[in-house]
Amino acid sequence: MIHSIAASAATIEVPAKFAADRVYARLQTKDGALTLYTDTGGGSLIISRAAAKRLHLPLKPIDDPEAKAELGDEASATIAPRLSGGLPNLPSRAFIVPYAAQVPGWPEQADGFVGAKWFENGIWTWDYAAAHLLYRTSLPQTCPGGIPISFKTEAGRRPNNFARIEVNIDGRELPMLLDTGAETLLTKAAASAIGDDGPIFRAATMLEASQFDALHSGHPGWRYIADAQVATKAAMLRVPSVRIGQIDTGPLWVTRRSDAAYRDFMSSMTDRPVVGSIGGNAFHGLIVTIDFKGAHVWIERPGASCFSQKPVFQRPTRASVRRR
Repeated sequence: MIHSIAASAATIEVPAKFAADRVYARLQTKDGALTLYTDTGGGSLIISRAAAKRLHLPLKPIDDPEAKAELGDEASATIAPRLSGGLPNLPSRAFIVPYAAQVPGWPEQADGFVGAKWFENGIWTWDYAAAHLLYRTSLPQTCPGGIPISFKTEAGRRPNNFARIEVNIDGRELPMLLDTGAETLLTKAAASAIGDDGPIFRAATMLEASQFDALHSGHPGWRYIADAQVATKAAMLRVPSVRIGQIDTGPLWVTRRSDAAYRDFMSSMTDRPVVGSIGGNAFHGLIVTIDFKGAHVWIERPGASCFSQKPVFQRPTRASVRRR
């Protein structure tokens, strides 16, 4: 359905599921539904083999050596299905894997996950407070400002659309990846220690080991859990407060990652080195709107957001659907 909150800002609400600040988009193709995890910190469109079979997607060998090495010999490629409902089409190339999980041994991500390239030309709102995912083609006129974000460019183009944002932790400005797909799978012991009665599979914020260890040694009184994450045994630290722009959020559990994960890998795909990923648990109860093309993000509280206005519902006519 099409909504309007300003004459210049037509809005589409994307059917979505919010689960512990992890967000799945429920998309429609001509052959059926496709539920994908929204991951602004991920690169590729990944679809499970079961979903590919259900949607009758033709499979072919992967011709990209790097992708094949990363995804394994059982992976294959296909042309992504086209979407209905006025949304931008998915990246044309999709990879098919037997089991769509970000870490071996973790739960499967519904039908797969969609990375940053899908979002690049739109304005997207993750309303973590009201559990809405919105797509816009232009900004409401009543929304000035925003926090600058930046992207790597090559010959005037973005090779991947990974956004870098400045985040203040413990008085230090840290360059981080804006990553709606950052997540963790807690061990039972870690879930018990955290004690919030939330699910073990949840959104996460992550820091490279050097930054994490400096915070831990500098604040021995902050709660710390060793071996907190299934499969990786990563530790977690409870940071009392994090500031993003003018918003203070927290307390926030932060997961330890290796320095190499950011210095050698992720930083090669951002405009400047990043030291971590700011994820959905930092946005709990907030409204996050990312203007990827305009390179700004708005992080707001309910009731004080120009992106949380109640939309006026308009059902598109069949003719208008065909024109889109």
